[in-house]
Amino acid sequence: MIKAKKCGDGDSGFTVIESMMAMVLASLLMIAIAPVLAFSVATRLQTRRVEQANAAAKTFLDAIRGGAVKIEDVAIVKQLAAPTTDEPRNLTATPTDYLISSTDMPAPTTSVGLFCVLKDGTVNKKVDSSSTVCDTNRLFYVQAGRIAQGSGRNDGSRLAIRLYRDDVDFTDTLLASTSTTKKTQTTYTSGIGSKQTPLIEMSTDVAITRINTVITKSSTKFISLCRRLGTVHADGCEF
Repeated sequence: MIKAKKCGDGDSGFTVIESMMAMVLASLLMIAIAPVLAFSVATRLQTRRVEQANAAAKTFLDAIRGGAVKIEDVAIVKQLAAPTTDEPRNLTATPTDYLISSTDMPAPTTSVGLFCVLKDGTVNKKVDSSSTVCDTNRLFYVQAGRIAQGSGRNDGSRLAIRLYRDDVDFTDTLLASTSTTKKTQTTYTSGIGSKQTPLIEMSTDVAITRINTVITKSSTKFISLCRRLGTVHADGCEF
C-alpha cells in the first residue's frame, strides 16, 4: 500500500539567511544597471529637447520671414563695406565676411533684449527687465544677430541665431561657438545636460516677404544679395 507524503514535513522553504542573500544579489544587480537606466532616460530627454529646439528655430525664422517679428528688432552685429572689383567679398578666408562669430555676437549676459519662443509656438521679445511674457510661458531663449550690407529693411541680411534652454542661468557664464571650437549640446548626456551651452546655432539668409500685414512678393532684390555675397558691377553681379 502506497502512503502519500504529508506536506510540511521536514525543513521546506527558505531560511532567513537565504532570503537575505537573495535580497543582496537583487540589490547588486539594480546598482549595476542603474547607471545604464539613468543614461538612457537622460539621453531620451536630451534628444527630445534638441528636437524641440530645432522646431523652435524654424518657428523663429518663419516669424522673421513672415513679418511676425520685425527684422529691425534684430540687431545688426556686422555691417559690411561695399565690395569692389579690387576688394571683393571674402567668403573663404579666415575671418570670413559672411559668418557671424562669437566676436561679432558674443554669448548673452542677460535676458534683456533676447527673444523667446513660447510654449504655444509664438515668438516674443523680452524688451526689458519688466517684461513678464517670457517669464511665464517660455520654452527657449533666442539670441539673434544679423550681417547686413545696409540698414534698409528691404536689403535682406544674413541672420544668425542661438537657442538656449529656458532654465539657463544668466548669473553664470553662457557659452557660444568660436571659429575653432564648437559649443552646442549633443543629443546624449549622462545628466541634465549643460544649461549654459546653446542647443542650436544656425545662420541663414533672410529676404523680406511681408510689409506690415500685407503679404507681397519679395521686397529684397537679387542685387542686395549680390552686394553681400559678391562684387557689384555697373552691368550686374559677379561672384
